[in-house]
Amino acid sequence: MNALELKGLTKSFSGFQLQTLNLTLPSGCILGLIGENGAGKSTTIKLILDMIHKDSGTITLLGQDQSQALPLAKDEIGVVMDDVSLPDCMNAMQCARFLSRIYRHWDAYWLSVSFLEKEISFINSFTWHAETK
Repeated sequence: MNALELKGLTKSFSGFQLQTLNLTLPSGCILGLIGENGAGKSTTIKLILDMIHKDSGTITLLGQDQSQALPLAKDEIGVVMDDVSLPDCMNAMQCARFLSRIYRHWDAYWLSVSFLEKEISFINSFTWHAETK
């Protein structure tokens, strides 16, 4: 089973057209999209994640049609976008709590007080020296 299959995928916007994209990503592989601005990298990722709707073609995730697979597959897909879209008003703990409500397998350990205490203790174990000349 392939992790991802795109067949005949198209999307048009005013001034941009993603034309007939075919791509197969075998299970266990990593995919990176590299190209010039406007090549369709972000559009392709947004189509795969159903953030925008395709004009035509098929998207298969983990052997299932995207519409059926996506809710569960999102827990298994790692995506790094060019811009972090978390509010500046949230600290790391608030972001972790927010994301734990979205992802079923979010590690509750990261939200625990004991983890934070261990990290703070670890950081405080270093002695910082400022060099003066």
